Amino acid sequence: MACFKKREGDIARIKAPKKPGLQKLTHREAGLVQPWLQPNAAVQLWKHEELVYALPEDHVQEILTLSDKLYLRKAGVLAGKITAHELLPDHALAMSTLVSKEIVAISLKQEEALQYLRKENVMIDTSHKGRALVQFSGINLGWINVLSNRINNYYPVAWRILKSGSN
Repeated sequence: MACFKKREGDIARIKAPKKPGLQKLTHREAGLVQPWLQPNAAVQLWKHEELVYALPEDHVQEILTLSDKLYLRKAGVLAGKITAHELLPDHALAMSTLVSKEIVAISLKQEEALQYLRKENVMIDTSHKGRALVQFSGINLGWINVLSNRINNYYPVAWRILKSGSN
């Protein structure tokens, strides 16, 4: 974004939005999102439709003002999508520093990590059921959902590795 400052003449003031495209989360919705975030994260939670964004506290007013006048391609961290009973965490949250240390993290070996990044089926021996963060060498890779008979890979399709290392 580029900004210019008018030095003379009539300077128009930018007004705060009357009805922002973003809305504050309800108490119930915030309760669904908070366990996924670091306890001391300096963010405010806002939603656009069912998508939840964690916006930096220091810049919330500017983001709201800009979102009233402009299309914002990205602002803050997309935490996920709110459903009736839970938050479906977004890949951006897994890649951010906002993700809670309390979230179950499963460490993958190199071949398992490559399978995950190719968006292939990953076989992991774990007793945990439900959503989990997968890591390789302490680095977050993304989300999986461990079910009783399989593991769902939530790595973004557009980001998957298409070629194997031997090609």
